[in-house]
Amino acid sequence: MKQLFLFAGAMALAGGMLFTSCKDNTEEQPGTVPEVSISADETFASDYTATLTLTLSSASSSDVVVKLADADVESGQSEVPAVYSKSVTIGAGKTSATVKVSADVLGLTEGTYQSAIMIASAEGADVAENSVVYIGLDYVELPAVNLYADDHFTHTRTAELRLRLEEAAEANVTVTLEDDASSTVSVEYEKTVSIPAGETEAAVPVTVVIPDDMAQGNYKAVINIASVENAVSGNSRSVTISLSYPFEVEMTMDGLFDDWDTPEVTSYPLPEGDVKYPVLRTLKLAANSKDVYMYFELQAPEDFGYTAFDANTMPFNVIIDHDGNAATGAYIGTIDNATAGQPFDPMGLTYYIEGALRDGSGDPFSVFYSMTVYRADCVKDGGFFWSSDVTLTSLVGKYDGETIYGVGSYEDGIGRIEVKFDRNFFGMTGTAARFAIKVMDSARNWDAIGLLPQGNTENGEFKPVDMAVINLPAYVE
Repeated sequence: MKQLFLFAGAMALAGGMLFTSCKDNTEEQPGTVPEVSISADETFASDYTATLTLTLSSASSSDVVVKLADADVESGQSEVPAVYSKSVTIGAGKTSATVKVSADVLGLTEGTYQSAIMIASAEGADVAENSVVYIGLDYVELPAVNLYADDHFTHTRTAELRLRLEEAAEANVTVTLEDDASSTVSVEYEKTVSIPAGETEAAVPVTVVIPDDMAQGNYKAVINIASVENAVSGNSRSVTISLSYPFEVEMTMDGLFDDWDTPEVTSYPLPEGDVKYPVLRTLKLAANSKDVYMYFELQAPEDFGYTAFDANTMPFNVIIDHDGNAATGAYIGTIDNATAGQPFDPMGLTYYIEGALRDGSGDPFSVFYSMTVYRADCVKDGGFFWSSDVTLTSLVGKYDGETIYGVGSYEDGIGRIEVKFDRNFFGMTGTAARFAIKVMDSARNWDAIGLLPQGNTENGEFKPVDMAVINLPAYVE
């Protein structure tokens, strides 16, 4: 019986030992301190980077802070300086952490080098006996690759990236590109680009993505070099491609108007429903680096009970806020000779054009460079345009058909007119401008009969709306 008890006790002890040996040996045991060891890639990659790894023998219940330092390279080796984080934290419950190491190759000549890094100390862990790693570098002087691009997207929605090597490489150079977090538009392009051996350049088309609900404004796409193989990144590693939306557009003042049938222009149509001044049907704006273009349509005045087109000189005004800032400039306090109140709200205008769309010259509409142009100077606190609060400068005789030019047609009771404005002459050298247009009845005391932009009446009352805004591409002299 005694022997049986001894045998059972031995089996229980063996079972207990077996059970204990099956526990996860990476768990921290009470009263024990984990050991931290160091390892790394044997050599630096082609971009002169390597990965160093710190490993704990078991997870710790608290953070382990490891201090790294440079060590002596092995005998007979030449040292290449290494750049890395000198303090690394292995978080509680974790068993490892990685560190990016970069070789500082500035000023090196071709040859074999080595970096040495050691664990200098550790808080919360013991340092393993082998606490030094060596990373080799076979340095071959590689050409630098730089990134360039067009400065803006055109109306084709495209631009071009260019990767250029300072000199041809003996092997294919692979460049990986990436979007920068500061981009405000989405773009599509090839992310991995190869420059074949013996060549020095590769072009990459970029297409900007325009969603259906994209608002007018100025945007940017920022693209960076993420990594390079068989070359090094040069000083130009990032590019910015600007987008002024709607796009820069080139219009031809030929009276054909087909180039206005594009979504790349800004449109301000007369709204459906009740309006106070119905003759003007639509206003469109477009711009490029030198000019702003305006297009408008009008319907026969007699269709609304006004003086017929053939007997109406159709006086008009064009209002221009040259800097797109309603807080600067002057305001007009009457809609027409019989109606007080601002035609637009807000205003902030700088230029005011007066003229007649029909001057009896024989053409359906008169040329615009014979109109009277006023400029508001020295505006005091948003003063009234026709008052001592504003110094008015008449620009009669100071411009010609290169500064303002218009052409139009009148067929089947519909008038179509397009006008070009020189951005330099009108000071529209910034990022936005605002426009408005008014047409009047010459036989009825110049009563307003057309106005754009315009909103619907409210309870039969006219309510002014903002002027038309055009975002401008970068100005070029």
